[in-house]
Amino acid sequence: MKFIDFCAGIGGGRIGLENNGFNCVAFSEIDNNAEITYRKFFGADCEVNFGNLMEINIADLPDFDLLIGGFPCQTFSIIGGRCGLEDCDRGQIIYGIEKIIKEKNLKYFVLENVKGLTNHDKGRTFKIILDLLENLGYMINYKVLNSINFGVPQMRERIYIIGIRNDLIQFDKDFEFPESIEHQYNIEDFLCDDEDLYIDKNSRAYETFLRYLENKYNKGKYSLSELLKHDYTIS
Repeated sequence: MKFIDFCAGIGGGRIGLENNGFNCVAFSEIDNNAEITYRKFFGADCEVNFGNLMEINIADLPDFDLLIGGFPCQTFSIIGGRCGLEDCDRGQIIYGIEKIIKEKNLKYFVLENVKGLTNHDKGRTFKIILDLLENLGYMINYKVLNSINFGVPQMRERIYIIGIRNDLIQFDKDFEFPESIEHQYNIEDFLCDDEDLYIDKNSRAYETFLRYLENKYNKGKYSLSELLKHDYTIS
């Protein structure tokens, strides 16, 4: 199955698809440093980067079956300004994706974003996006998944939205998200020896981390003082 990697970043989504036999025929990324890394990772020196998906001439895209896109999350994230769909630079990207899906009449799509998208503007933003995609003629499945439950040593919760074109539902009606996998991690295996690393307790990221420990999902589960007593941690 052929796919195009939109808002590609450094290609995390591509790895999973290629590991399952899918064929990437192009990608779309606007960050120059991300593109350099992407091409190094995948030996993609000759692949076409279509750049800003809002400016793509859709007729120029090669034929493909599946669209994947981790569309910009800052506008929905608790760390960002949470301007949502009103963000002209990033919040509107979903409409560019909508246009590509519609004009190419794709069979499938996989979209990814931060968990905060689900509750932005009390859930209204997410409903607008789901309605938008369903009205294109797709059955929609969505679920928040945490990467730590699927073989990645990082707690990274993301909403995944799966679209299957309605005329294909008879073949794919039994779609289910995978069950989490139990893994045991040794933190020592994932740490570097860079002595310049430090925690800036005045940073916004540190404040966000503290709020994360105290949100309704984690409150009472973790103690920062206890975590820092473990080996291979610093204060």
